[in-house]
Amino acid sequence: MKLKDIFPNGMEGGIEKKIYTDVSCQLPDDNPAFGNNGDDLSERIIGRTKMHEFYNNLVDSSDVSAQMNSVPNAISTGKAALPLGHNIFATDSQADTYAVIESNGSIVLIKNKNKLRVLFDGIIQILRLEVCHKRLENAQKYYVIKITNKNGHDRLVRIPYDEYAEKGFRQINTQCPDVVFYSTEPNAIQFMNEYMARILSMITTINVQHVFMYSGWEQLNGTWQYLNGAMPNVKSARTLVARDNMNTDYIEKFFQLSKNILCTGQEKESLIIFLCSHLGYLSKLLEEGGLSAHFVMFLKGKSNTGKTSLISELGGEIFYPKKNIIRLEDTPAYIERVIAEMQDTNLLIDDAHPAPTKVLEKIINENVERITRAYGDMQLRGKCRTDMDTYDKKISGAAWLTGEYLNLSSFSSALRVLEVELADIGVNKEVLSSLQQNNLIAKTYYSAYIYYLEDNFNRLVEHFQNKHNGNRQKWRSLLDGAMDRTVDIGVTLEFVIKTVSAYVNTIGVDTSRWQVESENKLASFLLKQVERNKKADPIELFKIALKELYDAGSLKLAASKQIFKDDLENIGYVDDDGRIVVVRTLIEEDINSLLRKKGIAYLKPTLKELHEKNIITTLHPIRFSTSRTDNSRPTMIEINFDMK
Repeated sequence: MKLKDIFPNGMEGGIEKKIYTDVSCQLPDDNPAFGNNGDDLSERIIGRTKMHEFYNNLVDSSDVSAQMNSVPNAISTGKAALPLGHNIFATDSQADTYAVIESNGSIVLIKNKNKLRVLFDGIIQILRLEVCHKRLENAQKYYVIKITNKNGHDRLVRIPYDEYAEKGFRQINTQCPDVVFYSTEPNAIQFMNEYMARILSMITTINVQHVFMYSGWEQLNGTWQYLNGAMPNVKSARTLVARDNMNTDYIEKFFQLSKNILCTGQEKESLIIFLCSHLGYLSKLLEEGGLSAHFVMFLKGKSNTGKTSLISELGGEIFYPKKNIIRLEDTPAYIERVIAEMQDTNLLIDDAHPAPTKVLEKIINENVERITRAYGDMQLRGKCRTDMDTYDKKISGAAWLTGEYLNLSSFSSALRVLEVELADIGVNKEVLSSLQQNNLIAKTYYSAYIYYLEDNFNRLVEHFQNKHNGNRQKWRSLLDGAMDRTVDIGVTLEFVIKTVSAYVNTIGVDTSRWQVESENKLASFLLKQVERNKKADPIELFKIALKELYDAGSLKLAASKQIFKDDLENIGYVDDDGRIVVVRTLIEEDINSLLRKKGIAYLKPTLKELHEKNIITTLHPIRFSTSRTDNSRPTMIEINFDMK
């Protein structure tokens, strides 16, 4: 059909045309996911396009509506006039009416009372407005449209809210290849756009459904819920065991196994690992109570002791079909993406080790710092990929690392790490085998623990807030000389003990003795942590390593300045006042090498720190007065050192 067949006399500008506007619309019976929320959409779309502006001046359906009563099952119509152009004319002798309606499972174009042509061989129905929430991004809104083809097969199309008016039908046409669109009809796209606009404009209240693309804690309507993929409106790979599918025997079995996850003689270490496995799920609750966990656990041990195998059976990856594990060689972008995904659970970072090359060592050290700072400060900082603005996102959860050696760039980073060292005998292989053979044991235990926190969230927050100051004073007294971060670790892990005890009590297991014994073991372990922190002080490490090198005869010192000048094997000499003068870079390399062999990260102190402690005599290094035999004049530091 040609344009002149529709308008044989042309169209003349300024003449009012009569356009049929019956707009009855059948809405789907679809309940919203969270309450009966609605969004008034009337007149939101009308007026956005030139076609709408044209219609606003043309609509007059007073004497033609009766003509269309014979059209069966008309769900909705759009006023499908053609835009005025240079070759389009109109006269008042021709008064045609046009409508786009649904008829017999298709969308058709009607001229007056006659069906002209099928435009779209299917039915379009607006189901709901979907609000899509993502972890580190703003919420996005979509219209969810159901398209039904001639065979009765349905397909859902999600159209971005802001693109509905101009691009809505084009997206439907692209995503529904099984539905024929008769694009050869003149102005077919414009007719369909008007139809789409009309069916939306007549919906006064639309069902709104919230969809979450992540898992973790979220406060909905004043109630804290742990979102996960088992919930109907959560699209996430993290899936808990359903409440109605709990086997309480698994809960008790896991609790008993947890007491012996390491071999005999490592009971305190077993307890710390077990307690830290709850920390990711409890982190948000602690945060609401006014305390962030702000530390990571480092499980240190030799290869083949079962470190990674054990942690992977206790961490958050048990809820995923594919485990989310970070390696320290991974790119920063990947690490930040996995951290964002693993919110409110425990993230495993595997295989911390000395790097074989300088380049890889730099990458590993930067990633270690990135992770410890992220979980130590509970914030994820970086650059956005779109506009490169800096972002500063709160994170919640916990992380644990495994490996033989953890190199940290500062003492403050060391204080963010709770180190648990395994004996050579390592993990209890029998317990590990039980967990690997039936992953529902651990998965059920931690799912039920999360549900316990969910059911008692506000009460537990209130309890923690009421006891917080008193608990801090108690742990500060127990850990005499401990820094605030270590005190906070004591407060945090004691609260884990209390929540686990109350949780396991719900299945009829008496945990009163376990609770007392656990608190005593925790105090004993943290006292050792205090001593370890003192030894990790850069100044103390420098002094200890220097004396050990000297006592072992590894510190090659010349007896005089002249001998040092002539003998390049020496790294320094003893001056007339009994002080030692050494090449700064060489002494730092020797100390770093010694401590690395012992598995201790060397946090190099600054010259200012060494000078303030009266370990070196001058604030700035000094240049050797004359050239050595290789014509070098190295930078030296003068150290006050008791050689007795």
